[in-house]
Amino acid sequence: MEYGDFMFTWYEVYHPCVLLAKKRYVGFKYESPDEKEPVFDAKGIETVRRDGVLAQRKLVENCIKSVRDLLDDKSGD
Repeated sequence: MEYGDFMFTWYEVYHPCVLLAKKRYVGFKYESPDEKEPVFDAKGIETVRRDGVLAQRKLVENCIKSVRDLLDDKSGD
């Protein structure tokens, strides 16, 4: 995409995204404008830390996805 003398490139877009603290965030990442289903991405929270139990990571990830689905359903009303 060009705008004047500048050339912009698509990198990543997170929607929705929750920023918990510096270097701790979770969101659904779109990597191209044509992408229909986002990729779950988390950094620095319980879903990616290795010092926790696998069940804990899966539970937190499923809770985050459930909240996203709930918010998507509410926005369609």
